[in-house]
Amino acid sequence: MNLKDIMVEADKDLVIDPTELDIASLSIPQKHNKYLNLLRNESVLHKKLRIDFKTLYRMKWEYYLGKTDEDTLKERGWEPFQLNILRQDVDKYLDSDDELNILRIKLELCEEKMKHIEAIIKNVTNLQWNIKNAIDWKKFVSGQ
Repeated sequence: MNLKDIMVEADKDLVIDPTELDIASLSIPQKHNKYLNLLRNESVLHKKLRIDFKTLYRMKWEYYLGKTDEDTLKERGWEPFQLNILRQDVDKYLDSDDELNILRIKLELCEEKMKHIEAIIKNVTNLQWNIKNAIDWKKFVSGQ
């Protein structure tokens, strides 16, 4: 599920129909579970992406220092790196490497999705208080 889909779902799930407060109250656990499962899935994906990034980072580090063997070059479809660069300059190449940057973007997007889902979970948790306040307001207005 992408971030936009999550936002659309949350917009629907966080609406409370004032005429059906009982149904809204009873649906809170299911909504909470829905977003908790989404968070767990994103967390697993995030861990996998982090491992993939670290592995690729090491491989690229070796590549830019000229330490990559021929088999790995062929397996990855990389051409031998022709420049001799100083170890202190490798970070400049790693920071601008297209493959690493694609993984960086995926990691950052995954982190943003996790933050957004965590915020949704907090809002779902607060639904019970919003429902309680709506019930109290209805009682007050009706003179109870």
